[in-house]
Amino acid sequence: MQTINIFKTNKILLLPAIIVILGILFHSSVFFYINTVMPPDDMSYTQSSAELINNRLALRTTAEKVFSLSSALSMLISVILLYMFIKKGRHVPYSKLIYGFIASTVFACLFSVPFSLLDRNFSSDYILPFITSWPAITVLFLILMLLNWGKKEN
Repeated sequence: MQTINIFKTNKILLLPAIIVILGILFHSSVFFYINTVMPPDDMSYTQSSAELINNRLALRTTAEKVFSLSSALSMLISVILLYMFIKKGRHVPYSKLIYGFIASTVFACLFSVPFSLLDRNFSSDYILPFITSWPAITVLFLILMLLNWGKKEN
């Protein structure tokens, strides 16, 4: 039975960042929608607005849960990939690793900062997922760089 080297193209290493970036995009899109269509400033608690407030809170909770799930899934996949990289991975050129990390960071910013600039009243709501998830991605990237250092170049 032949084993498949999933690190052959090295693109698999971007999977955790892509999952977080999609979570950030979903979170930012939903928050922008609820802040534009259902702004909290226009809501005073009356019987007629109760349903609108409940819808707003439900959408907000859903966006936060989807982002949390994407973040947790990304960390789990990162740990699995790091383990597999230790066992079977080959040396990856540092320029590719750095390029992938920089590209992931730029895309994560592109999916949070523009929403923040468009909706200044709630700008921190859009930046918070990036701020909370990217330190862990950075640490995992540094661990990957150290593990890569120990691998032999082809």
